[in-house]
Amino acid sequence: MIILIGLFIGLLAGYLGIGGGAAYLPVLFYFLAPNCSAELLPKLCVGTSMGAVWLTSIAGTARHWRLGHISKTVWAKLSAGALVGSFAGGYIVRCLPGRILQTIIGAVLLLASAKMAMSRGEKGKEAEERSPWWLVFAGLGIGLVASTVGIGGGILAVPLLVGFLGMRTERAAGSSAAMTAVLASGAMVGLMFFGGSVASRPNGSIGFVSVKSALLLGVPGAIGALLGAGLHGRLKPDVFKIVFALFLAVVGLKIIL
Repeated sequence: MIILIGLFIGLLAGYLGIGGGAAYLPVLFYFLAPNCSAELLPKLCVGTSMGAVWLTSIAGTARHWRLGHISKTVWAKLSAGALVGSFAGGYIVRCLPGRILQTIIGAVLLLASAKMAMSRGEKGKEAEERSPWWLVFAGLGIGLVASTVGIGGGILAVPLLVGFLGMRTERAAGSSAAMTAVLASGAMVGLMFFGGSVASRPNGSIGFVSVKSALLLGVPGAIGALLGAGLHGRLKPDVFKIVFALFLAVVGLKIIL
């Protein structure tokens, strides 16, 4: 079941360029709960989600690169900030009480749902013509939030690129996927490092990352991402985004409650 879920999430992630963390989280809350304390569960879910996101985003980035969907200037500025912010997020995960972290995860998913539902792609200027300096600081914030709640960052970056820079949906998805690969790398290092000394972690985990669960979700997710990145032009992105936004809203409420 978890392999099939990972494949489906990968399709979703590859199409939208979101990394898949927002969808991985509720799956991990279900599968990891029997082996974790209530305090450790949200932290392990965050770390394991980032491990799966790393695999998914690399595969999606490779396909988007071949299709010419990545804006190098936007990617570079976002990634520079995201790498720093994502590593620091590991320390925040270690320090936050589990229940507070769980509530923050749900709230971020609700906000991302609202922004995703309201954003629309435009066919105006290309991203290379609009890559402002503040993208570095936006990347820093995205990296910090994403690694703290385990959502990958794309769910925040895509609405930003589409809604504020007017990027086409496929260009936003490709640039976001490439940034997420960098972000997830920094997040995994931070979550493994800062979680390494935490007691009562399940067997097979490195810091806050359950290696087995990350692979079970991330490997089929990577295959799905390769396929999903090629779906642009065959599916209407606005409809797809609204459906996914509704999914995020339901998940966010469930995690909070």
